[in-house]
Amino acid sequence: MGLGASRDTSLAYQQGRITAEEGRALGVHIAFAPVLDVNNNAANPVIGVRSFSEDPRLVAEMGVALIHGLQEHGMMATGKHFPGHGDTDENSHLTVTTVRAPRARLDSVELVPFRRAIAGGLQGMMTFHGFVPRSTPRRFRRR
Repeated sequence: MGLGASRDTSLAYQQGRITAEEGRALGVHIAFAPVLDVNNNAANPVIGVRSFSEDPRLVAEMGVALIHGLQEHGMMATGKHFPGHGDTDENSHLTVTTVRAPRARLDSVELVPFRRAIAGGLQGMMTFHGFVPRSTPRRFRRR
């Protein structure tokens, strides 16, 4: 969140670069970063300061910069938590989290950073352990 508050993509790039260089020196080749969740629910007990912002476009810009810093210096980036873990008030470490946003909202908020990251060359993706009923065709929805 602090990095996002700076709105400085060069700092996000440098964080990725330094993480990659130091990680590679230790033999680590994969970063489980960046968090691409939009911090859009103040009651969320998990995401909070791990997110760059409540603005999906800023999350996308900062995330892509960090991805480039990592990947241009030899470390695979992993965007998380697809398709977006920001809009829930449940702790996903204790229960199956549900994001109840309608599909149009998912498209205009939660998925924005993930789409930009993929377009920017993201090499890995981590899903969240949850349920997004509005993204699933009705015939496959949990009853």
